[in-house]
Amino acid sequence: MSINRARQRRRQDRIGDRHEMLVIIDAPADKPDVVVAQCDCGSVREYFVCNITRPGHKSCGCYKANPLTKATRRHGMSRTKVHNTWSGMMKFADDYKEAAA
Repeated sequence: MSINRARQRRRQDRIGDRHEMLVIIDAPADKPDVVVAQCDCGSVREYFVCNITRPGHKSCGCYKANPLTKATRRHGMSRTKVHNTWSGMMKFADDYKEAAA
C-alpha cells in the first residue's frame, strides 16, 4: 500500500469527526492533505488536516466575529509590551510590600 493511499484512508476515517465548531464532511481524493469541513454557522470550506486538528482552531472565523466572545474578553492587551511592563511593576510593588512587612 502506498503512502498516499494510506493517508487517504486515514482522512476518510475522519469524516464525521467534530473539532470544536467544525465537522469534517469530505476528504477529496485529488488533494492528499485537505479535508472539507462545515462550521456550525453553515459555511463549508477546505482546510489542511494539520490546521483543523490543532487545539487553537475553533471555527471558520465566525467565532471571533461573535459579540459574545468579545464580551468575555477583558481588554485584549495581555500579551503586549505595555501590559507586561505594568504587570512587572505590580509584581515589584507586591514583593516590596511583602519584604517590608
